[in-house]
Order: sequence, then structure tokens, then C-alpha cells
Amino acid sequence: MTLEQAFSCLPTLTTRRLRLRQIQESDAEAVHAFKTDAEVTGRFGEDPHRTVDETRTWIASNRTGYERHEAMTWAIVLIDQDVVIGECCLWNFGPGQRCAEIGYELHREHWHKGIMTEALRELIRHGFSDLRLHRIEADTLRINPRSMDLLLRLGFAQEALLRERHFHQGKFHDQVFFGLLRDGWRG
Repeated sequence: MTLEQAFSCLPTLTTRRLRLRQIQESDAEAVHAFKTDAEVTGRFGEDPHRTVDETRTWIASNRTGYERHEAMTWAIVLIDQDVVIGECCLWNFGPGQRCAEIGYELHREHWHKGIMTEALRELIRHGFSDLRLHRIEADTLRINPRSMDLLLRLGFAQEALLRERHFHQGKFHDQVFFGLLRDGWRG
């Protein structure tokens, strides 16, 4: 599958416990459940959503990003249910579309169960094996050590620390950048 093919029909990805599928308008209530949690959104420097309409707008912007070949966003659902518990994405595609950034968030009820590790392993596999990316990047705020640990466990290398780069809720936060090359991937 080429990147162009993935932009014509976003593939559903499956793991032992999870299904990653295209996020839909009908997912708004379930997505809103984690988008309103300041503990979830604050870890990557965003304010929580205040209304379901704000979440619907976020979903629509992800669909627009997909239509413009700018981003691919997957809803994370447990394989035996079809309720969204998180999301992950490839976006910010680089020159020649051989590089992308990964993003992710998960409902707090599902933290510490290995769900995001499982989802991102499959997303990284898809990026390198199916889409033939050469590099996948990620960034996180230093106030989110669990995200940094997750990236390191997945094989990413910390490449940069930008001091006080991100301003959120009246404070400056350090931003940490990570990279993973296909040749260094342990898939």
C-alpha cells in the first residue's frame, strides 16, 4: 500500500485487543469523554473541550486533514466493542512524504493497561511497512514523562529538548522531540 492509497481509503488496523479505524462523526460523544478531561489534554498542552460541538469540529478538522492528504487519524476501539477509547494519528508529513509525526491520546480509564503501546506498535508497523515511511517523529511536553517513556520503549530516540517552547495555562513548558528511523525499528 502506498501513502496515496492510504489517503484514498484509510485502512483499518487490528491488533490482539484493538481495532484502529477511521474516526467518524458518530464517535463525537465517546471522543468528547476524553477530550474534556484536563488530565488527558493538559499532558500535551491543550485545553479540554467544553462542548460536544467543539469535539465535532475537531473530528471534522481531522476528516478535512485526511481529505487534503495532511493527516490520518484512527479511533482506538477495543476489538469486542465499538466505543472509542482514544485516538492516534500520523500527520505533519514531511518532504517527499517519507516522514510523518505520530500523535496519540487515551481515555484515562484505559491508562496503564498497555493499550497505547499496542496501538502505536501497530501504527508504527503500518507507517514503516505499508506506507514505506523512512522516519517517524514525535514530540511531547517534559511534564509528561509517561509519554516520553512510551516513546523510548517503542524504540524512539530523544533528539532535542526545546526549553520553554510551549505556553499553556500561564506557564512555559519544555518540549521534547523524538525520532525513529525505519532502519532502527525493532518491528
